[in-house]
Amino acid sequence: MIIDFVLGKRRNIEKVILKEDICGFLKKSDYKIIEGEKDSSLGWGVFYRGKRFITHSKLPLWQSSLVTVSVWQRIFLYTLLVLIVLGFILDYKFTLIILIAILSIIFFLDFLFSFYVILKSLKSSPEIKISENELSLLSNEELPTYSILCPMYKEDKVLQQFLKGIDDLNWPKEKLDVLLLLEEDDKATQIASQKINLPSYVSVLIVPHSLPKTKPKACNYGLTHAKGKFVVVYDAEDQPDPLQLKKAYLAFRKLPKEVICLQSKLNYYNSHQNWLTRLFTAEYSLWFDLILPGLQSIGSMIPLGGTSNHFRTEILRKLHGWDAFNVTEDCDLGARLFKMGYKTAIIDSTTYEEANSKYKSWIKQRSRWIKGYLQTYLVHMRNPFDFFRNFGIQAFIFQLIIGMRMIFILVNPILWFSTISYFTLNQFVGAFIESLYPAPIFYISLFCLVIGNFMHFYGYMIGCAKRNYWDIIEYVFLIPFYWFSASIASCIAFYQLVVKPYFWEKTEHGLHLAKLKPAFAEIRFSFEFDTQFPKLSGRILRRLLSPVFSIGRNLMDLIDVFGPLPELNGNNGLKILILNWRDIKHVWAGGAEVYIHEIARRWVREGHNVTLFCGWDGKTARNEKVDGVNIIRRGGFYSVYFFAFIYYLLRFKGRFDAIIDCENGIPFFSPLYANVPKFLLIHHIHQEVFRKHLPPLLSNIAVFLESNLMPYLYQSSRIVTISESSRQDIIERNWNYGRDVKVVNPGVFIENKRYYPKTSYPSFLYLGRLKDYKNVDVAIKAFAKIFDKYPDARLTIAGDGESFLKLFKLVKNLGLGNSVVFKGRVSEEEKYKLLSEAWVCIQPSSFEGWGITVIEANACGTPVVASDVKGLRDSVRDDLTGYLVEAKNVDIFAKAMKYLIVNNDERRRLSKNCEFWSRQFSWDRSASDFMSLVGHDLEREGELLPTFESIDSQL
Repeated sequence: MIIDFVLGKRRNIEKVILKEDICGFLKKSDYKIIEGEKDSSLGWGVFYRGKRFITHSKLPLWQSSLVTVSVWQRIFLYTLLVLIVLGFILDYKFTLIILIAILSIIFFLDFLFSFYVILKSLKSSPEIKISENELSLLSNEELPTYSILCPMYKEDKVLQQFLKGIDDLNWPKEKLDVLLLLEEDDKATQIASQKINLPSYVSVLIVPHSLPKTKPKACNYGLTHAKGKFVVVYDAEDQPDPLQLKKAYLAFRKLPKEVICLQSKLNYYNSHQNWLTRLFTAEYSLWFDLILPGLQSIGSMIPLGGTSNHFRTEILRKLHGWDAFNVTEDCDLGARLFKMGYKTAIIDSTTYEEANSKYKSWIKQRSRWIKGYLQTYLVHMRNPFDFFRNFGIQAFIFQLIIGMRMIFILVNPILWFSTISYFTLNQFVGAFIESLYPAPIFYISLFCLVIGNFMHFYGYMIGCAKRNYWDIIEYVFLIPFYWFSASIASCIAFYQLVVKPYFWEKTEHGLHLAKLKPAFAEIRFSFEFDTQFPKLSGRILRRLLSPVFSIGRNLMDLIDVFGPLPELNGNNGLKILILNWRDIKHVWAGGAEVYIHEIARRWVREGHNVTLFCGWDGKTARNEKVDGVNIIRRGGFYSVYFFAFIYYLLRFKGRFDAIIDCENGIPFFSPLYANVPKFLLIHHIHQEVFRKHLPPLLSNIAVFLESNLMPYLYQSSRIVTISESSRQDIIERNWNYGRDVKVVNPGVFIENKRYYPKTSYPSFLYLGRLKDYKNVDVAIKAFAKIFDKYPDARLTIAGDGESFLKLFKLVKNLGLGNSVVFKGRVSEEEKYKLLSEAWVCIQPSSFEGWGITVIEANACGTPVVASDVKGLRDSVRDDLTGYLVEAKNVDIFAKAMKYLIVNNDERRRLSKNCEFWSRQFSWDRSASDFMSLVGHDLEREGELLPTFESIDSQL
């Protein structure tokens, strides 16, 4: 590629010298150098503006962040600000167009660059790998002394942990030079170090109190005392790879001399502590496993991590160590050594550290990082003409890596606000916002909004997949909240850059100790297999690989936005779009999918055109017609909502008369982008499901979306639900804004029903999805209580879901053996055979909108023992078609099951009532009732609606 050729042309520059007068930086009268020892940097510093700064470094001032903005930079910024203000005064609209165009083009270029870097990283990862054979041939005698700098401030909580990690390093201890750099005023850590019997290779250095009080100042102090040929910096909470020093030594030995720094990969050992640590882990997996190796592959500068960077000590001293005034000193040093003609390489060795798990502490830490990146940008752009002349395209890449990325973080909320305003307040601001985007800029912005953001999501996912963090991938969809938090931190960073540029926001460590016991234990998972489940290993394998397949599927979905779709205009009736989480063929399909499908196929039979847009499980066709219903499957567990929005805007708009928006905890928020009549279908309220079965952050978000945002957005839409209990729930919460809520019960339909006699032994059946809130474990435990007295009894569990492995293990632990049978998903014929043969169906769920399987069981003459909860109270007639018992009460469930084993007459009475009750429900009636609501609302909107009578006459 052309870009490879250009990037490969960087000059071999030994040293780039900038003259202070060219920089317009400092006058001699502004400062005074404080000289320390002649043979080292110890005690060196500067006296500036009445303050004494001891930096222990001879770094030239124009290369430091002592002065944040040089004279010409200040003039440039003031001029730019004046021009923008004048532009707004003279023609604010044209000025906005120019600013938006500039930002859009930069966003687009940044996307292309990031995408290219990731592709380069994936194609041929340049990270330095050391083989086991190379390590085995290394003898301790040839190893040099290795210095370890550990700057600590108020780290008494993790000191013992750090020393354990250092002790685990595979390096001869007599050749280790470990320096604990403790601040003079940090008495707590000093006392903690005195209480520990420190190994002979560990020394405590008290860093004299002075300004600036920063980590790089302490590292410079340690560098003056380091004895090793190589030196590495570790943070107090680090747990490095035990072989890391040997890997670094071998890498230095076989790499060219211009490689003077090796950056180890960083990741986190408390990644699962909370939502913040999960997203932090996803970010680091992307950065250290994809971005940095990609930057190395194109010969670009590499912003160092704050820890686990290894140096050739002699060269580091020639570079004057770290900038004591820069609060992200690692990034600055990476840029400086690159500009001096040296290189950094990524080594395939990981140091695990503590992810910040406290939000406030994370904001402080991130604001410091952003402030340091801004300091680095300003320092290295003090002479941009020389920079671009000497480094060409690499200087431009520097803008994207360091400068523009910080600007993006600050500007992002403004762009998000305008985008959200466009869709939510379109009638007020839509035309104005559209006028700010000329056609070329509009398409660039749309590309960045859709493709750009989508690919950013997948960058995080690929990083997690590369680290085998499969269970973190689903949290990537919360990244926008993480980005917004970074924008908050950027505001603090910009403020501090002006008022206190050298202030070091201390990161609190040790927060993980209360959560992880032990913190660094190696976790091993073992799965036991049973001959009854030969496909169990396949399930586990599919679960591990599913995120990778999901990435590919969603990329296909994104590409197919402009691909062919099924014909949507086939009939003369209404054109109805149904937005539902899943369809009837989905691997996790349940009652909600049965409800939608049975009604939709009857509408098609009556002459309407029905399209169902839903998620894709990767096991079915992407476009399919089932019973006359056009099914378009796009997106996955979460991304289906994103694709519904995109497909409606780009493909569906203007093609449908009405939308059925199905709420499965979270609706599709169609009022934000669709202006045709909408019908919100709520099966049941999910508030308790969210609170009990989701992590706190996800729960709070979901609760807010369902209870606050959804009612507001759908206040002009018809609300339909499937049971009287759900209707009362909605009204009590005033989600309907005083409007009537219509109930359309599910039906029951058994084609070609056969007669299957009841089993000769007591038999119980659970039919449905295997999810935690279904409480299938209650049915198993209740069955265990009656099993001793009725050893010939059997419990059959028909269905599939996320709780399968847990339930299987429970059965095994209870010693139920072959008495509990897992059938998995069953065919329609087998389902009704199981329903007919069972003595009793068990429905222990905590939350149901209705309970279709209850009525199906009743149609087969089978009574039901169910939880006394909303929804099931509507489908189960207590003491007539079964019993309602206290939810999750194992003893009461067992008592009801035992009672129906003993009392044959009672069981026959309930069975007779069941068949009569089930005949009250018909899918034909449900479809007719629902269509009547659609017809009524469309007539009210002035639409031409064919009536059932007119359709019948046409037929």
